Amino acid sequence: YTAFHTAHTRGGAVARPLLFDWPTDALARAASSSQWMMGTHLLVAPVLQQGVAAARVYLPPGTWYHLSWATHYAGGSVYNVPAPIGDPPVFVRAGGVLPLSRTPSLTTTETAASGFLLLAAFGSGDCAASPSQQQNPAAQGSLYWDDGTTMAVGDPTTTLHMAFTAGCGVDGGDAGNGLPGGWLNVTNLYAAGKAGGSD
Repeated sequence: YTAFHTAHTRGGAVARPLLFDWPTDALARAASSSQWMMGTHLLVAPVLQQGVAAARVYLPPGTWYHLSWATHYAGGSVYNVPAPIGDPPVFVRAGGVLPLSRTPSLTTTETAASGFLLLAAFGSGDCAASPSQQQNPAAQGSLYWDDGTTMAVGDPTTTLHMAFTAGCGVDGGDAGNGLPGGWLNVTNLYAAGKAGGSD
């Protein structure tokens, strides 16, 4: 929802081939027919052949985490990734904080009521190092949400735009707007690549 709002207000594509983000990377160009970025921090690599249990996935330079398992992958390489039915390979790019629905629902009202969790994806080892050795450990993201009933896009009484920043030892959010009634809640923060987190 946030990616569509950003595309609407700032321009750009929600789903785009890898070559848009890595135009000089020959492997990214080659993989662009079967993989794509969804928003800024998600890479989708669906299984396109029948009867296979793994997908051959190219991950561009950087640090990546499997969305379902939080398994760490170093970018710039091709991997054979397990792809069981119902769990296609989707990867989170390090540096992002993703708001995720706790229980996917059919309506925005049900989705908001079930609560959100935040997934902060740090670069490999960013928070494991001593504070003087940490390299750009912050992860950032945002959430745009509305009341689900009105068409008043951008009205501060019916919309919410939150920016999230997570760093080693400090996790938090800044609400740009607040909706009356407190119907939107963030219930958990998970960290990938942080000491004590899933890495």
